[in-house]
Amino acid sequence: MIQMIRRIFSRTTEESIVECRHCGANVEPEADFCPGCGSTEIASYEIAS
Repeated sequence: MIQMIRRIFSRTTEESIVECRHCGANVEPEADFCPGCGSTEIASYEIAS
């Protein structure tokens, strides 16, 4: 029982953050350019929590 509880609470989830490297605006994951400044320098980060 304790092992099952530990597995449930120790699971990690991933979150994606996609942003413009030029202006820092949040960008949709499928975007080819920033809607704010038009830059094509898009960064994508996977964050485990």
